[in-house]
Amino acid sequence: LKHRVLEYLVAKHGFTVFAIEANLPECRAINDYVMDGTGTAAAALAGTYFWTWDTEEVLAMIEWMRAWNADPKHKQKVRFVGIDNQTLHVAHANLAAFLARVVPDEAAALLAPTAALGSQERGAVAALTPEARAAVAARLVELGQRFDRSAAAWTRATARAAVLDAREDLRMLTQGFAVATDPDGGYQARDRGMADNVDALLARYPRGTRVVVWAHNGHVARELAAFASLGSHLHKRHGQDYVVFGFAFGEGSFQAFTRGEDGGLQEHT
Repeated sequence: LKHRVLEYLVAKHGFTVFAIEANLPECRAINDYVMDGTGTAAAALAGTYFWTWDTEEVLAMIEWMRAWNADPKHKQKVRFVGIDNQTLHVAHANLAAFLARVVPDEAAALLAPTAALGSQERGAVAALTPEARAAVAARLVELGQRFDRSAAAWTRATARAAVLDAREDLRMLTQGFAVATDPDGGYQARDRGMADNVDALLARYPRGTRVVVWAHNGHVARELAAFASLGSHLHKRHGQDYVVFGFAFGEGSFQAFTRGEDGGLQEHT
C-alpha cells in the first residue's frame, strides 16, 4: 500500500523526494541507483543495515523508482534519501575524505578530536570522558564555522553537490553525537535531527519540492506523550502542509522482534 501511495504521489502530484527512516549517508548508494542505475538495488539496500527495510517489498519499490527515472518521458525524477542519524562511521569517513581533498594539510588534525565518531565499536562515543566529549562538541562547532567560511572556495575546488554532501555528513555527526550522549536515551535528539534533515532537503532542492517521509508511526505522529516526535516538529514548522498517514492492519501475519526469553525476529499472526 505504501508503494502504491508513493507511485500515486510521484505520478499525479509531482513529489520528487522520498525520505526514509534510515541513515542518511548510507542511503546515497540507493539514490545513485535510482537516479543513474549505479550498482544494484539489492546491494545498496543491504548497505543501509536496516533489517526493517531490507525486504522484497521495499526492493520492488526501489526498482520502480529506477524504472520511473529511466523513462525519458518523465522529466521530474524522484530521489531516495535517508534522514536518520543512528550510525556515524560512514559519515565520518566521508567527511575525512572530503577534507583530505580540500585541505589536505589540515584534514587529519581537524578530525582528530572526533575519532570516536568514526568507530564501529558500539558505545565508543558514550564511553568518552567528559573532557573528550567537550572536545568533540567544540570541534564539531568549529568545523561548521569552517564550512561557513570556506563553502564558496570549496565549491570551486570540487562541486556544489560535494560540499552539500559533506555538510550533511557533518550534520549527521553532530546529530549522532547528541543522540549518543543524551542521558535521556536520545529519543528527543534523534527525532529533532530527523526533522531538521527533512527541512534541509526542502532547502537543498528547488522551492516547492514535495517530500514523502517514511518512518514508524511513532515518529511521524503529530503528537506523542513520550517525547517530541519527528512529526510534531514538522507539524509545528509546516502546519497543514504536513499530512500524516498512519498504517495498521487487522488480519494476516507480520514479522517483528519479540520481547522476552524467546526474543528475536518471529512471525506473528
